[in-house]
Amino acid sequence: MPYMEFRNFGVDFDEKKRQLTCFTADDRGRRQVILNKARILSFSRDGKIYKASAYDICTAEPIPDVLFTGKLGAFVWEYKLHFKDSRKKLPPFDLEMFFHADKIVMSCKKGTVELQGVLCNGKNPASDQFLMKSASRSAVLHGASGPAPLPGADMLYNRKKDDALVFNGSSQVSFDWKKKNYTVTARISSKEKFVLSFKRHVCQELYSSRIWKSQTKNHRFKTPPVGWMTWYSLRFGACEQAVLENAAAMKKHFGNFNKDICIWVDWEWCHGSLDGKGIPGVDVMHPRKDAYPNGLAFVARKLKELGLVPGLWTGATNDGDMNELFKKNPALLLADMRNWAGHFWADLSHPDMLTEYIPRIFNELKSWGYEAFKWDCLLNTLRVNDECVDKRFDPALSSDEALHRVVETGRKVMGKDVYLLGCTVHERSTMATFDQFDACRIGGDVFSWNDFKIEAVMPIFHYFPMHNNAIYLDPDTLVLREEYSTLEQARSRVTLFALTGMQLTVGDPLDQLDEPRIDALKRAMPVPEIRAAEMVIKPVRGNTACIVNAVSRPFGTWYIAGICNLTSAPEKVSLDLQKDLDLPSGNYAVFDFWNKKYLGIFSDEISFDQPPGASTALRLTPVENKPILIGSTRHLMQGAVELENCSFDEKNKTLSVTVQAVAEDSSELWFYAPGKYSFRPQKGLEISGQTARWQYRSSENTSLNLLLSFE
Repeated sequence: MPYMEFRNFGVDFDEKKRQLTCFTADDRGRRQVILNKARILSFSRDGKIYKASAYDICTAEPIPDVLFTGKLGAFVWEYKLHFKDSRKKLPPFDLEMFFHADKIVMSCKKGTVELQGVLCNGKNPASDQFLMKSASRSAVLHGASGPAPLPGADMLYNRKKDDALVFNGSSQVSFDWKKKNYTVTARISSKEKFVLSFKRHVCQELYSSRIWKSQTKNHRFKTPPVGWMTWYSLRFGACEQAVLENAAAMKKHFGNFNKDICIWVDWEWCHGSLDGKGIPGVDVMHPRKDAYPNGLAFVARKLKELGLVPGLWTGATNDGDMNELFKKNPALLLADMRNWAGHFWADLSHPDMLTEYIPRIFNELKSWGYEAFKWDCLLNTLRVNDECVDKRFDPALSSDEALHRVVETGRKVMGKDVYLLGCTVHERSTMATFDQFDACRIGGDVFSWNDFKIEAVMPIFHYFPMHNNAIYLDPDTLVLREEYSTLEQARSRVTLFALTGMQLTVGDPLDQLDEPRIDALKRAMPVPEIRAAEMVIKPVRGNTACIVNAVSRPFGTWYIAGICNLTSAPEKVSLDLQKDLDLPSGNYAVFDFWNKKYLGIFSDEISFDQPPGASTALRLTPVENKPILIGSTRHLMQGAVELENCSFDEKNKTLSVTVQAVAEDSSELWFYAPGKYSFRPQKGLEISGQTARWQYRSSENTSLNLLLSFE
């Protein structure tokens, strides 16, 4: 009997091909393969390897069988595969599988068995499934770009379904770029067992959320958007002319670096102060005439003519002036309670919020031509609805659920293709509504360096497992001008955003940024797709924030480490590559991005000094017995964005590189040649011992090819 099920798992053994397939049942009871067509190999005591097909006797024994000879009350069913050789030339062995309600346990009492198969968790392994860890031993924030190998990984996570195939860490799992799947090699003996289980609602349960949705990306931003925002740059000085001038400057400086740039007109378009006093005639549907004399539809049209994406702030659940909807239907007005956001607050529980109020506002805003919206004041609205619960239309409805229904209505009016950013700020409002947003702002204002540490860095660490799984994370803007950031602090802000793949919004007047700060922003554009490599909520510990990304491409794997000194004093940093950074054992060529400097070959610990507020961005490339690329100055992810290919031809002793050049941008590629190789001189290549630098520049955005020759 080659086929057997028990509770949530099953097995199907191909007696002819001697291949093993295991599956679980999905939410609809349909079979879902988790281990596909695994080959079985036997190891003798002298180290010889035998294929299962070499055995002429193979029997499958489910216990209990169809006659139920086993104990019916057993909570575990067993399935055995017996392999024998009638010639007695091959060592006999049994592969035993124990099926529990929550896992499959495989063992081998006699000899040693190795399984080689494919781990499966749904469709699209290359884009939707990733190796992850369910636990962490360090304070480092671990991320990945691409289907990266991950030492110690114990789950294959599906971000579309928020579930995971869990396996024991002693097995080896890696992505096969040719076959586009995850292969597993598991050694099984009397001492080593191979365990498979399945966990649903992984990230949802991590955050104790009653709602969940996977990220859909129906909008135009396939990675988090790059943009510019009025509030941090201009505050109440924002106006039509200033918006269009800065929009033109954004296109001039960064148009070649990013396909879509979003220009956000923030909350001051309908507010004149932070005291909550409204302006007569100015509300959530009527902008300030002194700042926007031609209206906001005019601004949106001009931004589109520049090839930019217009974005608009709204605080739809409260207002600074008694708007026409409150006048028409006073029952919608819950409270007159003044704070910075205004003083007229809507009753979230009133049914007319869903049929009249929200549809009227969002249809009006959408008619102005905006393609991205930032919805603010959600936390304040929850607090007011809490405080006035007895006055609400439906006091029995929780404030969180009432807000969720209101936001869901706004999303339906806007449509799926509009980029909707929730300025949720706090965990309560974020977890109450994030399933309706494409991104969520996860902290407070970030003007000062201390603001940035508390309101950006800490929330990034806290929410990181949700990023690129459920939503994009937005830690608010990058405020880089000298008033708020030294150059070292400005680079640190950019580094932390770039290495976590956050939404990147500039919060400065462009004419107040010097060339080093402009250049730093370019090194983070476009925003790469980065996701968490650990399903763990982490705090920021000590004086240093550290991020390590594993980057995987068809032509290679490398690591990017970002280390930021959060203090106002110099720091001496020492990092153990295995214990602190969690890298596989081996030798690494280390390149310092900001200083454009090769630091050497390291295998255990690396140390360096950091000025106050400074960051260090290192590329750590595994050293091989062939020439390798070790550094790139185009983007902080050092190859993840700009490299299209990097392959070594052993026969011809050439290294072929294809890189995406940005128009009028000067960048460098750095290379390392191990002992038996040396660089052949060629035009444009600056050689220094075992390393070489190639500078490139193009008049247009294009792919450039480089062929290095070696002796």
